[in-house]
Amino acid sequence: MLKDLETEQMHCLELNRARLFVVLLSSLTTDLVKQNIERLAHEDPDYQALFERAKEMESKYIVRERLVYLLGQDEGRMLLVVPNNADLKHQIIMEAHNTPYAGHKGQTATLAFLKKHFTWSKMDSDVRDFIKHCDVCQKNKRDYAPEHGLLQPLPTPTQPWEVLGIDFVTGLPKPRQDMMPFL
Repeated sequence: MLKDLETEQMHCLELNRARLFVVLLSSLTTDLVKQNIERLAHEDPDYQALFERAKEMESKYIVRERLVYLLGQDEGRMLLVVPNNADLKHQIIMEAHNTPYAGHKGQTATLAFLKKHFTWSKMDSDVRDFIKHCDVCQKNKRDYAPEHGLLQPLPTPTQPWEVLGIDFVTGLPKPRQDMMPFL
């Protein structure tokens, strides 16, 4: 009885350590993403223009730590506006989809997670393209096609020339003129 209790406590301790690791990993990568957004925001002229407009449109945007946030429809929700940089968007999608705490949950779940925290134009198509090319998802994707039936043997012919099979081969290259007599 005491041994079972100790085993259960050790299991809970290991589980808590794993959860702490996931939280630390997610906070480190999120900080890295924010640093990349800050760095790339200065290179994107559209983001710079939005940064200037956001100061005037306080009902729609908030500027914090040199980053622009779009106020969400939910009370208090702020969506981080991502500059137009393909590598940065790829990094954000990869963190939301490939990391251990994300778990390759598919297009819908990845998109839902991203829409809670970030915003950029064509996010839906970027996520769809990323997941379409994700090797892990393609290898482990469930096949929704119905199962194939069993093969049925062909009846055995009872006399010669009763059944005739023809294979049509097309798309062959044209023969040279000096080979024409052999055809």
